[in-house]
Amino acid sequence: MEFKGNEPIYLQIYHYYQRLIEKGVLAPGTHLPSVRDFAIAHQINPNTVQRSFAMLTADGYLKSIEKKGFYVRPVSKENKRSYELNLALDNLLNEGFSVDEIIACLKEKEKKLYD
Repeated sequence: MEFKGNEPIYLQIYHYYQRLIEKGVLAPGTHLPSVRDFAIAHQINPNTVQRSFAMLTADGYLKSIEKKGFYVRPVSKENKRSYELNLALDNLLNEGFSVDEIIACLKEKEKKLYD
């Protein structure tokens, strides 16, 4: 994993593992490196790694087992849908669409669906 850009490192770690889990690259039950080992390997503060892993746990991607570490949880349909929607929105924003343009497009789509 390589850290780059303006995004905080803890979010880069979060999004890295989120993508791997959502895409099925990391199967349920996969054991992640310890916070300490990850921090040493990437020369970052362990608190940064702990923050990322805590967020992944809170969002249902990881399970923490005391004295054993962090394990990948099965991806829920809700998490998968949320991930896909956020990915689509990120792609639109990266292509230069403004939030206002995206909202206007969604409103127009909704209007066509329900008229």
